[in-house]
Amino acid sequence: MEKSKLLTEVYSEKNFVFHNLLSSGNMSPVLCALYQEVSNLLKNGIKTLFIQGEKGTGKEFFAKMIHFSKKGFGSPFYTINCEDIATSRHFEEKYTRYVDLITSNSSGTIFIKNISFLDHNQQRRLLETLHRDILLISTSQNSLYTLTKQKKIVSDVEMIFKQCSVCLPPLRERKEDIEFLSYQFLESLQCLQGRP
Repeated sequence: MEKSKLLTEVYSEKNFVFHNLLSSGNMSPVLCALYQEVSNLLKNGIKTLFIQGEKGTGKEFFAKMIHFSKKGFGSPFYTINCEDIATSRHFEEKYTRYVDLITSNSSGTIFIKNISFLDHNQQRRLLETLHRDILLISTSQNSLYTLTKQKKIVSDVEMIFKQCSVCLPPLRERKEDIEFLSYQFLESLQCLQGRP
């Protein structure tokens, strides 16, 4: 199968099959290694993942890889972009709704994008759902150590996410990943514009 055709199929909303991408050898060795590392840790019952990386390194894509490999293709994946959270009430309403939807579905993932934009009370709210079958994935451009030092993340939340954390290298060090990440961006853009 031609590479472009494979990538198009992988990023189809109806056929988001990451194992095809992994087995095809199109991903960089470092991304494959990180994927295996995180997958092994989550098999031990860890329910949180922290992903550090520069803007545009594919943090959300990596989060979806982990979600679909752990939760399956029928499980929901909800995103909260913390930069867009206007008030504590807005966050609480959105987070509670997603938790309830996942609970009714038995399992799922909540993707906390840019966690440092949440205030400390909002961050602690995340800890209240750890007893449920919910995978919490958070991201930041900075490391947990830096966020803690700058007091942008509370220590108990930092300790939870520290159990499983990875740093995605910049794309300039993983040129093999540029093509399929470009396809992901185009797929996302088409969805936002309502195109098939």
